[in-house]
Amino acid sequence: MSGFKCLKCGLVNFADASNCKRCGAEFKSKDEDSQLPSDAHSSEPNGAKSVYLKAFGLGLLVLPGVFISSLFWWPKDSGASFFLILTVTYAVLGGWFGWRHRVKAWLLALCLISTYLLLLGYALASLIQYNQTYGGWFWTNRFYFSPVLVYASVALAAFFGTRFGAKRSLFRFAPLLSLFVIALIANNYAHSQTARARHISYSEIITAAPQNELAFRLEFNLGVESKDDPMNFRVLPTVSSDNRGGMNVTVLSNGPTFAPTSDMIMKINGSEIHNMMWPVNSPDGSSHLDPFPMATYSDIMNWRVGPGNDLQESLANAKQIEVTWGGVEIDLPEQQVNSLRNFARSWYQILKEEDRLCTNPMCVQGALNPHH
Repeated sequence: MSGFKCLKCGLVNFADASNCKRCGAEFKSKDEDSQLPSDAHSSEPNGAKSVYLKAFGLGLLVLPGVFISSLFWWPKDSGASFFLILTVTYAVLGGWFGWRHRVKAWLLALCLISTYLLLLGYALASLIQYNQTYGGWFWTNRFYFSPVLVYASVALAAFFGTRFGAKRSLFRFAPLLSLFVIALIANNYAHSQTARARHISYSEIITAAPQNELAFRLEFNLGVESKDDPMNFRVLPTVSSDNRGGMNVTVLSNGPTFAPTSDMIMKINGSEIHNMMWPVNSPDGSSHLDPFPMATYSDIMNWRVGPGNDLQESLANAKQIEVTWGGVEIDLPEQQVNSLRNFARSWYQILKEEDRLCTNPMCVQGALNPHH
């Protein structure tokens, strides 16, 4: 008959003994041992796998749920608050799973955010490709640090939340609280906002010889206004609301032979540039051209000008300028030519400093956007 060996003192006792003869330690019976599951150790990994699958499924459901909620709570938001809600949500879910199940915190957090990481990777890859295609044409590509923190805070929140749930202590709560503060600050900087606007003006009276034939004021009011879009890593141009923006002409005096038309020709260094003239002839200050062939605009004082192609670039290199409008030819003096040239170069410098020069190979240059 085989006996039991006491694990405490090492004495071999009889098989039917319930206690050690030497130290009195109690033995477990075979019936008690048989009540334990034979695959107790093998069932533990299966239970862990079940927890990981539940975390993966719940993490998959969180994304559409939070997205729909953000549409109702922040209908005009740029998208940064969506990630802030995700940060809090994944932290709470991680803490709940970590408290209910004793599994590896990092692996549980990875299961929670696996869908988020896949979608984020796909979205960022598509965004980079999209910006490479159209950047330098419709917007300026720029790197922002705030959205990086916003994107990363979601993943870190799931990990820190799971660790805190597994063992609730001040040491583990501190990084989670710090992450919330950083995410909140980064979210504020990641919102779209209007950047600093830059404006430049030019005004000069152009006169014919003799002066009573025609005298008009030529004005340029140009500006660059941009809007930051950090979540998409770009700066978008915005349209100024100034009614006097662009290029304008105000007739100060004219003679009986002056017959203004919708075409002003500026001959710069021997090359003709046609500029579209729009008479300001509506009660609300807008412009329209009369379709009748016998229409006359001699009584119109204010005109808006649609600059011809490459006007600014030509002005930046101008040495001689002649203006023909309404049957009157004007040869600008050297002082006015130099003034216009300096203005055009100043505007070019502003566009260069603001990264607004078109650098995309597919770009079609605008009249007020000279070539790089």
